[in-house]
Amino acid sequence: MERSFGASVADTAVVGQGNPYCTDDGVGVAVARRLPSDVGENCAVWEAAQSGVYLAEKLLGFSRVLIIDGTPSLPPGEICVRPLREWEAVGGDRRGAHGMSLSQALEMLERLTSQSSSDTTAQSNCDATPPAHPKERSVGACLRRSGGACLRRSGEARSRRAGLENDQVRIPEVWALAVGIPPDPPFGEGLSPRVAAAVEAAVEEVRGWLNS
Repeated sequence: MERSFGASVADTAVVGQGNPYCTDDGVGVAVARRLPSDVGENCAVWEAAQSGVYLAEKLLGFSRVLIIDGTPSLPPGEICVRPLREWEAVGGDRRGAHGMSLSQALEMLERLTSQSSSDTTAQSNCDATPPAHPKERSVGACLRRSGGACLRRSGEARSRRAGLENDQVRIPEVWALAVGIPPDPPFGEGLSPRVAAAVEAAVEEVRGWLNS
């Protein structure tokens, strides 16, 4: 499930990650749902269940991003805010498809989007009619065919709205706000008492990050 609130064109994004139907795994979503009335016009707030390339391509063109997620790497209810790369280095990340972390996916997209923006052949390849087989319509297939042109154009569209030149695709500065949860949370709705008690403190941490 993915939902979005707030500005459709924004410089900053806050992403609540997790599954709200898997008890404490949904703490990131619970925090994100407390934010829409507070963040202002320059910030978009999303809910996302996936990471890796799926999420990374949606972040192209933003300046700053905060990922809110639950993690069993911390005691239940404990909160930690740090740059995403530092958080992933200690094993606190949520892996996407193919075991790729969000920062690894962003690095890959940065390499792809930095290829020559004048590569008209690659752009025409991305614009071509997709193959009949549905698997060939995947992001990975598009990357292989186009050398990243389709993602570059997506990032350029957002970057143009942010006032950048057409050949500039902004890779965001990404931070993680992690909330400790018990390992292997069961299916169901609602948070455990210790995790639920941390939601308001996490909201304050988000507000502090937005104002930093």
